[in-house]
Amino acid sequence: MSSLYLTLSSMRQLIPVAFQISSQVAPSLSAKWAQELFLRPRRLPYSQKEEDILKSAQTETLQSGRKAYFWNQNSGAPLVTLVHGWESRASAFYKWIPILVNSGFQVMGWDGPAHGYSPGIKTNAYEVSKALASDLQELNVTPFGVVGHSLGGVAIGLLHRHIALPKKMIIVSAPSNISGVFDRYLDTIKLGGRARSIFVRSFEKSAGITLQEGSLQSFDMSEKSHTLVIHDTEDREVPFEDFHDLKKSWPKAQFLATDGLGHRRILRDEAVGFEIAEFLKS
Repeated sequence: MSSLYLTLSSMRQLIPVAFQISSQVAPSLSAKWAQELFLRPRRLPYSQKEEDILKSAQTETLQSGRKAYFWNQNSGAPLVTLVHGWESRASAFYKWIPILVNSGFQVMGWDGPAHGYSPGIKTNAYEVSKALASDLQELNVTPFGVVGHSLGGVAIGLLHRHIALPKKMIIVSAPSNISGVFDRYLDTIKLGGRARSIFVRSFEKSAGITLQEGSLQSFDMSEKSHTLVIHDTEDREVPFEDFHDLKKSWPKAQFLATDGLGHRRILRDEAVGFEIAEFLKS
């Protein structure tokens, strides 16, 4: 096991070296490899708590093969849809689901393309948004509120391109500017200048949307929906500065800063779950 760990660790360390060299020798090919790596989320093991929360749900399999999960079958209760982040899944919200159900809401979890128990190998935020809109229409449900974490926050920020926005929107730990996400990734793998430009152009062409158009900063959801933005001061994946950027861009939104929860542990914080439930009820 230790030798395997050392091998995998060494491979991860070699990736930036390989991209640094290939960027100079073959920038187009290097950009293609970088995009393949960027668009392929890992499927990480489920915890027992995640498995348990899924067992308590009513599971729906859509025509696409994607999975949707429902808790609380009271048809008169308003529906809240949860949209997970990159390399995550519906079950990641296991701490918040019972809080929302006990607060009187129906809850819908959803595994986006190439995530959780849904099929697919590659995806991006625009595809996730489009798939969510399509699946909501197929299920014939209209959410009262939508909660998006990280990439899920970006995806629900793009929903207005496909369907009418729900009354309440909650953005948790999401980047305000997609360019920042790309820059952090490309800096990590050490992709060179020309290859970076090819990478961005290729992505925008395949997604059919520019990085600027896909950024939360570009569309003020607080003009259309009651919006709450939550972000932790110690988020190491999406800088807290993105929270301040949205404060400037979305004057009508409400903002809540947490401290010490980071990017993913925030999903396991019950106090944040209760804050979301109160916002949805207000």
